[in-house]
Amino acid sequence: LSHSMYRVKHKNLEAIPDEGAALLVCNHVSFVDALLIGGAVRRPIRFVMYYKIYNLPVLNFIFRTAGAIPIAGRSEDEATYERAFRKIAQYLNDGELVCIFPEGKLTSDGQI
Repeated sequence: LSHSMYRVKHKNLEAIPDEGAALLVCNHVSFVDALLIGGAVRRPIRFVMYYKIYNLPVLNFIFRTAGAIPIAGRSEDEATYERAFRKIAQYLNDGELVCIFPEGKLTSDGQI
């Protein structure tokens, strides 16, 4: 469905391992980035996301079910920040894919 609504080009999907850990670092150009990436990659991905969005009523159930990792800035909520990095390390040690959008917001210029 997403590919019929958006013009999506897949590049370097072969660089994502079929098994084993990998950290995907992506620019964040749209609110549907996670859905598009999840649809393109044939393995489950743990997405790191801002904790205030993660905690929204109703959506929280979806994010928890999907295995998203809530994160906050260290100065904003140090416990959430530390817990996120422990979870990221745990999932990578377990051989999973983790995806992060390092800007922490939608990009204004398409660059990381």
